[in-house]
Amino acid sequence: MELPVALIALLNSVGLVALVAMAYGSVIRITGKPIHTGILTGLLFGAAGVISMIDPFVLDPGIMIDGRNLAVALSGLFGGGLSVVCTLVLVIGYRLLEGGVGIASGVPSAILSGVAGYYCMRSAAVRPYQPRTLVKLAALVSCSTATVFLLPWEFAVRIVSEFGFFFTLLNFVVILFAGQFLSREEARLKLEVRLTEEAATDPLTRLANRRTFDLKAPLLARNASVTDRPYSVLLIDIDHFKRINDTWGHPAGDDILRQIADLISEQVREGDLVSRYGGEEIALILPQLGAEEAQQVAERIRASVDTKQFRAGVQLIPVTVSIGVAVSSRPPRPFPIVFKAADEALYLAKHNGRNRIELAGGRPLLKNAAE
Repeated sequence: MELPVALIALLNSVGLVALVAMAYGSVIRITGKPIHTGILTGLLFGAAGVISMIDPFVLDPGIMIDGRNLAVALSGLFGGGLSVVCTLVLVIGYRLLEGGVGIASGVPSAILSGVAGYYCMRSAAVRPYQPRTLVKLAALVSCSTATVFLLPWEFAVRIVSEFGFFFTLLNFVVILFAGQFLSREEARLKLEVRLTEEAATDPLTRLANRRTFDLKAPLLARNASVTDRPYSVLLIDIDHFKRINDTWGHPAGDDILRQIADLISEQVREGDLVSRYGGEEIALILPQLGAEEAQQVAERIRASVDTKQFRAGVQLIPVTVSIGVAVSSRPPRPFPIVFKAADEALYLAKHNGRNRIELAGGRPLLKNAAE
């Protein structure tokens, strides 16, 4: 009767792992930073391991058989080092609370299973869920049960002879099933992320596109206004860009646009929004920056483009930008009004000689270097 009872207990662990696999899909969706994903994944698999230990198959007082090693190994494979540490803390902690002679085997076996999961994740970082990696993990987890020989000899022989084959088979079935399921979950998530990014990003420059700017910029402006902080809008236009395309070709123009986008991105903060607003025009909103700080950002951008050596083959291409700057006032003006003011300032910068910065409602911040 012991074997059927043991199989029922272990099959319950299989169902538990399946539920964890489905929950894992939600974890990787709601977490952004790797450290948060690692901790939540570890807690998730740790909870699964503890639950499997609550209703184990008891071979003898203090000697229990359950699915904890599967939970620990999968935690290492799916979540990495931080995840497996969190899982081991929960699983080993609960096992120590239970007590019994089986601790001598159970704790080392859990640690070895966690190391096996982490090793398989690190050794196949590009595709950690490919069948070959999953088979290797199942084999390593099965080998970790060799720690039963740390128990009294009669118990070790009994466990291996009566349950060894079924444990090994179950390890392979569960790990292959969970691995394939989670592989599909992660692939689906990556596809969702990629489609979301493509919908929000300009494919040439990798900056936010106009749709994203029109959605996010008013929110950033409103958040700044609510906290009684200023914000600035910069509109940047590449001078004589049509002439560049006509003279050196559109591939050269595209390359220049990409390089300028990179230069601009280097000059802004993480919370700033940079967008290819249309054609050769790039729009920025800089939350919590007033006129003086916005001037400094605009000048760094203008100077970095002016001093950059752009090439078409071996030939140098002179490239400059004009920048219009508008700053929210007190009381704060609606974002569309500030944006329109920046657009008018950009027009003045181009009208007054290009390669310069104009502040809406104020004096020119930078005159053409040749003046």
